[in-house]
Amino acid sequence: MKGLYPLAVGVFGFFLILQSVHGDELDPRGLRSDNTEIRWNTVGQIVTQRRAIVEETLEILKESRGATEISGSCRAALRVLGALRAPEAVPELSKMVDARLEETEADCFSISGPTIGDRYPAAGVLAKIGKPAVAECLTRLGDFDPRRNESRERYCWVIGEVEGPTVGRFVIEDRIRTETNPLRKKQLQAAHALFEKLFPVVDEETNKK
Repeated sequence: MKGLYPLAVGVFGFFLILQSVHGDELDPRGLRSDNTEIRWNTVGQIVTQRRAIVEETLEILKESRGATEISGSCRAALRVLGALRAPEAVPELSKMVDARLEETEADCFSISGPTIGDRYPAAGVLAKIGKPAVAECLTRLGDFDPRRNESRERYCWVIGEVEGPTVGRFVIEDRIRTETNPLRKKQLQAAHALFEKLFPVVDEETNKK
């Protein structure tokens, strides 16, 4: 089954998913048709089936709430959501950042070793989704339960992966400046300190941290 996962990557993989799940004769080449009706019918098929796939994968994630490890159908659903970069999945994914990959696979990781996103797949998918995930992570950092410091690390990592170290730091600082609730501000300040550890400032002139 491991060999099936790369099929969920990229646009070509997306169309393969649509056909395999629904069994419809969906031909993306219809988008190139000179016939207006064919073009827009193809668009409608793609949009409708994408929505159905996202809804089904989200149901799988909801069934996995509270799990400490990612495996089986949940892992497959995460790979699909990562390929689709579905912003609709952000709220549910943000609840799963503590769930760890059940078993490591060497071909999933970079040469330098597994990242936080490799070890915690929901965080990895949030980073792939990008900007929509940043706002959710900032909200959760402000609402944070200090007893769950590991989750804070995951949210900070997503922000850094999406925005980069410099902009990510600014994004958190800006939220701190505009936050009026003292408890939320305190949690955001703690997140800022952790972010700086995860993404330390590099002196470009001396190349020293």
